[in-house]
Amino acid sequence: MTVTNSPSAMGGGGSPEVRFMFPTGVANSFVSATGTNGFVGTPDALGVNFSGGNINSTGSTTPKTATLNIVVQPLGAGT
Repeated sequence: MTVTNSPSAMGGGGSPEVRFMFPTGVANSFVSATGTNGFVGTPDALGVNFSGGNINSTGSTTPKTATLNIVVQPLGAGT
């Protein structure tokens, strides 16, 4: 998953909280969650919350991003 902060005339930063919901339809097991730019993944029974990161586009003409990685393992065959 990628979180983007697109630059504007004034520039600036963003510190969003991002929520990833686990897939439904087949049971799964949480394996790991990592993030760049300071984002930390905290899992719960339904998904992962990412917080603590910052994406700053001040002085830039291109969007700045943070990459959020979530690994889940299916525990059975899907339908």
